[in-house]
Amino acid sequence: SFGVMTLAAATGGFVSSTFLYFIHKRLFRDLLKALAEQISDPQERRGLVRPLPLLLNLMLSVTCVSFVTVTFAMCLAFVVSSRQLEANASKVQAGFLEMHAESLAASPGIPDAVVDAGRNLAILRDIAVIDPSQPESIDAASEGLFPEELAAILGAADRGDGTGFDSPNVLAWQRLPDGRRIAVAIQPWADLNQQAGHLQLMFVLMLLVCAGISVALSYSLAQDVADTTRELRDEVERKASGDLRRQRVLESDDELGDLARSFELTAASHRETVG
Repeated sequence: SFGVMTLAAATGGFVSSTFLYFIHKRLFRDLLKALAEQISDPQERRGLVRPLPLLLNLMLSVTCVSFVTVTFAMCLAFVVSSRQLEANASKVQAGFLEMHAESLAASPGIPDAVVDAGRNLAILRDIAVIDPSQPESIDAASEGLFPEELAAILGAADRGDGTGFDSPNVLAWQRLPDGRRIAVAIQPWADLNQQAGHLQLMFVLMLLVCAGISVALSYSLAQDVADTTRELRDEVERKASGDLRRQRVLESDDELGDLARSFELTAASHRETVG
C-alpha cells in the first residue's frame, strides 16, 4: 500500500511535469520568436539553444508516461487483489474459530489438535487466547501480536478481523462462549505471499511485456520522425549553401512531408529565378 501511494505521487508528478513542459513551451513561443528576431544570424541562435533531440523527446514523453502509468495500474491491481485475498482469508478464519469455539472454551489452554487443523488448512499459523481481565494473558498475546493489532482486538466487539487496518498479519477473532476470553487466529502475510507468488510473477511478466511494447512503439515512432527531420535538415542546409540542384526527394505522409514538398517548390522557384 505504501509503495502504491509513493508510485501514485511519482506518476502524478512525472505526467504533470510532461504536460507542463509542453504547456510552457506553447506559452513562451511568442517570447521565443521575439528574442529570435533580435538575432539575425541563425548560427548564433543555434549556439544559444540547448538542443533536445526529437528522438529523446518522444521516447521520454511516450515511453516513460505509459510505463509509469502501467506500473501504477499493475501495483494498484495487486494491492486490490491482495485486500480481497485478505478478506477471504479472514472470513475462513472466522468460520474456523466459530467451528472450534466450544473446544477452545472448554480447555484452559489452546488444544494442539485445533491449531494443527488450522495449519493443515493453511489458514493460520497460531491461535492466541486473550483474557482482557488478566494482564499476564495480554502480555503473552503481545509476543505474537503487534500493539496496534492487540488494541484493535481489545477495543472491538465480540468478533472482528484485521481488514479494517494495515497489519503484518491476517487476523480474525471471536469471543468464546464463556464470555471472557477472546480467541484470535493469526497468519503472517508472508504465508499468503508465498501462496500468491504466481500472481506476483504474472504481474511482473505483464509489466515487462507492456514496457517492451511501449518502448518498441515509441522508438519506432520517434525514429521515423527523427530520420525524416534529419534528412530534411541536411537537404535544407545543402540548398542554403547555394546548391539548388534537385537531388534527394523526401516523401512522407505527415506534416514533415508537406514541409519537404514546400522546400522542394521553394528550391524550384529559386532555380527558375536564378536561371
